[in-house]
Amino acid sequence: MLTKKGASLLAGGVAVTALLAASAPSFAEAIPNTTVEKLVPTLGSEQATLDLPVANELDGVIKDKIDQSSVRVLASDASASYATALDRSGKEICIIVSLEGPGEVMGSSCTSKEKFARAGLKVFISGPEAGQESTAYLLPKDVDMSSLKKSEPPTKKIRSDGAEQLIVDPTGDALPASAELPGKNGKSPFLFTKLVKPSIDK
Repeated sequence: MLTKKGASLLAGGVAVTALLAASAPSFAEAIPNTTVEKLVPTLGSEQATLDLPVANELDGVIKDKIDQSSVRVLASDASASYATALDRSGKEICIIVSLEGPGEVMGSSCTSKEKFARAGLKVFISGPEAGQESTAYLLPKDVDMSSLKKSEPPTKKIRSDGAEQLIVDPTGDALPASAELPGKNGKSPFLFTKLVKPSIDK
């Protein structure tokens, strides 16, 4: 889903693209004793003033889907701000990317806690200008992501713990196509799969 204030699918006359991905249906089985706070501890923290700019920007289908009071900003860089949230049911974990630059472009992806535990979240979003884009991944807390941290991290970590669960791949070529990541504290391995960006002409 995506939004732009005043125009859901267009920004300055140019189509805005968001590519969203969640886990495969086979990963939907229940995982015992899993809570959203265990998977993304930041969601258990209090909302702060620093979260309000992104929370207040929610519009259109994103505002309809996401609980604004649950928005927690994780990090930001020159390209975008990155946040997590819950949907209005409180049962789905979401990632939100708000691009810098023209168009007020925002994209999000949400999935159940069970699917998030198996596959995390990933989103690619592109704005109206060439190079105005970002690809971001949010993985569960108990996944060791150290082998994937090859791309430049966000320049400003708003919440350091939550930012450690975030991977931003601005160029789209810093991450492997897939990788088996070890789980922390004896947890099962996690299969990371890279999001393949679409070709976009601008």
